[in-house]
Amino acid sequence: MTCEFYDKTGCCKHGHNCSRPHPALELSNTLIFEGVCPAIRNVSNILQVNFWNNVYEDLFLRCDEFGFIQDCALSINQNHLFGTFFVQFKNLNDAQKCYETLKNQQYAGKTLKLRFGPMNTLRKGVCIKNLQKRCNDECNYIHQFDARDVAKELFAYNDRWR
Repeated sequence: MTCEFYDKTGCCKHGHNCSRPHPALELSNTLIFEGVCPAIRNVSNILQVNFWNNVYEDLFLRCDEFGFIQDCALSINQNHLFGTFFVQFKNLNDAQKCYETLKNQQYAGKTLKLRFGPMNTLRKGVCIKNLQKRCNDECNYIHQFDARDVAKELFAYNDRWR
């Protein structure tokens, strides 16, 4: 039996030390950009939110070049998930094109760590307690950045792929 957290988020805080397997995938419609969003410290909440909105929008638009995006999330947990961007394509071929094109590119001064995720829906990996403001930051599920305003426009633009 595979790791529950890995199955739902594609990530596990125990990594290679986990007692459950984390099978690598050769192809999936979900891509994981590990730690792509750098942490910025000692800034106001408004600047932090603006920064995360910009990262979300930038990564969405980079991925949107390859096909229809069903869902995406930027994790802002203060743990192993921080700054990880998840994107789920409708089509496997689009996910593969995105992976092949972006896998060795630079972003925020680092080479992208890109891999396929095991989840067939991002919603199962999102922390419900966090959405209800009842969870701590050490949770192993995705604490999704609330990018509703930006996402609304981006997903409307993304509909051109339908």
